[in-house]
Amino acid sequence: MTTLESYLTGNVLRDRADIAAIERALHETAETIIATFNGSHWPYEVTRDAPFKKGNLSQSTTAMMIRAIDLVLAAQEANATEPSYTLDFDKSTVDQLDRIRQSAVASLRADIGKSGSLETISRTYGRNDPLTLSFLAEIFPATHGTSEPTSTFLKTEALRLVNLDPGRELTKFFNFERKATDPDDLEFEISTPLSNAF
Repeated sequence: MTTLESYLTGNVLRDRADIAAIERALHETAETIIATFNGSHWPYEVTRDAPFKKGNLSQSTTAMMIRAIDLVLAAQEANATEPSYTLDFDKSTVDQLDRIRQSAVASLRADIGKSGSLETISRTYGRNDPLTLSFLAEIFPATHGTSEPTSTFLKTEALRLVNLDPGRELTKFFNFERKATDPDDLEFEISTPLSNAF
């Protein structure tokens, strides 16, 4: 058993060093989020010391990056089940991350609704797949009684997925069918684990 005295004379220094290392990593993460944002979204892939790859908005990548901003800034509403640690960012970084988040959310909402009805499209996981929907649910939490279209869409899709039996209906979770309204450059690149399942 560690006594308070032994902790304060030894382990506390190691814990403080660990916290400092994590804080440095999170500050670098915030810098990367800011540096790689292109005005509406982030590249699908970023490689250190290489130019950013250009590409269309990836809904799942954009949703994950928005969630990363939320977590880095502890921007989510207080939740007893998710204790958060607030970092000390300068006002400029906080303002930049807030502006980037707002812009990315607007771009993501527009992209989800670009076909005239709400739909997610992942080149890897297909239409309205559970992975992309789960990323969206992290940033568009369902609020009881809300009629906001994105929340309504997510609730409808969640009910559809809950009623599927993954043991017998795995392929219904992932829809790769092309539509006449799809952009010409849309090509599904089914992930290896999914292609093995089919």
